[in-house]
Amino acid sequence: MTYKLFSNCVPVKGFNKSIIVDLQRNDYKNIPNSLYQILCSHKILDFEKLKCIYEDQKIIEEYKAFLIENEFIFECSEHEVNNFPAISTDFYKPFHITNAVIEISNSLSGKIHELKNSFDELGVQDCFLLFYEENIEFLNDFFTVFDDSRLLSVQLLYPTTKKINIKRVAKQFPRVTKIIFFNAKYDKIVDNTPAVIYSTKSIDSFKFCGEINNYFVANTDTFLESLNHNSCLHKKIAIDRNGNIKNCPAMPQSFGNIKDTTLEEAFNHSEFKKYWNVTKDMIQVCKDCEFRHICTDCRAYTERTYFEGDIDLSKPLKCGYNPYTNEWAEWSTSPIKQKAIEFYEMRELFNIT
Repeated sequence: MTYKLFSNCVPVKGFNKSIIVDLQRNDYKNIPNSLYQILCSHKILDFEKLKCIYEDQKIIEEYKAFLIENEFIFECSEHEVNNFPAISTDFYKPFHITNAVIEISNSLSGKIHELKNSFDELGVQDCFLLFYEENIEFLNDFFTVFDDSRLLSVQLLYPTTKKINIKRVAKQFPRVTKIIFFNAKYDKIVDNTPAVIYSTKSIDSFKFCGEINNYFVANTDTFLESLNHNSCLHKKIAIDRNGNIKNCPAMPQSFGNIKDTTLEEAFNHSEFKKYWNVTKDMIQVCKDCEFRHICTDCRAYTERTYFEGDIDLSKPLKCGYNPYTNEWAEWSTSPIKQKAIEFYEMRELFNIT
C-alpha cells in the first residue's frame, strides 16, 4: 500500500525542525527535518520500501502513524499519482491595493469622500482604522460615505468607551469585522460579530505594531503571499496621523501628504513598491525559520543588522524566536536588539533606562 501527501499539506523546512502547513484546516504541525526530507524526496510514500532505505523500521512506522492520524496523506498508487497535481504557488489579487491602514487625525478633515473614491479606484478590500482618541463623528461619517464602497472588511482600534453601541455598529455597517478597545480595565475577547477585543494596553502611537509571537496565520492567501511577496507591505497603503502617505504608518519614507497628494499618485511613486517583493526567504534568520511563511514580516522595526544597498533585510525587531535553538524569549531584553530599540526611540515602552 502506497500513499501521497495531500497537495494542501505543505512541508516547510527550518534550521533544526520543520512544519507541515495544512492550508485547508488553517493549521500546522511540527515535524523533524528527517520527515521533511522524506516527504520532499518521495512523490509516492511506500513505507515498506522506506524502512529498507532508512534502516529504521520504528521511526518510519511512527512517521506513517503521524501522517495518517493528522490526515496529511491518502492512499494512492503510482499510476494514480499524476491525477493529483501540486497546488499552484502563484499569488495574484486583481487589485492595485488590497489593504489600507489609517491613523485618524485632523489631517483627514473633509477628505472622506476623496478617500472613498481612491479606495474604489485602487480596489482596497480591507481597512484598519486607528483612533488614538475618541472621534464618533468621524466614525459615523466614514460609515455613511463608505456604505456603497468596495470594502469587504473594516477593523477598528479605538479607546475604550461606552459611546459605541456594538449592536448598532453591526447593523449600520456590517462590514466591521473586529473592534479592539484599548485602555480597558481588563483583557477580554468577545467572540461575536463583529469580534470585540478589550485590551489593557495603553496605545498612543504606531510603535505598538510589529510584534511577532507564536500566533500564526496558516491560511492559503497568507502562505502563498509570503512565498512570493512581503507578508506585511505587499499591496498595502497607509496614512499616518500627520496625513503622510506611506507603506505603513511606522515606515520613515513618505510618498506625499493627503492634503495635496492622492493615494493613486502615491501608489505610482517609483519607490512605493520597494519592499513588496522582499520575501521571508530573503530575511536574515527568518530564512532559516520553519514558521516564516505563516508569519508576518515587519520592515518598519528591524534589528538593523543587514542591508543590501538601501534594502533592510534584517530580522524583525519584535521577534523573540530563535530557529537555531527553537526557543522563544522576551525580545526586548535581547542585547542584540538594544541599539535598534534606542534607534526607534522605544526605550520608554519597556522601561529601559
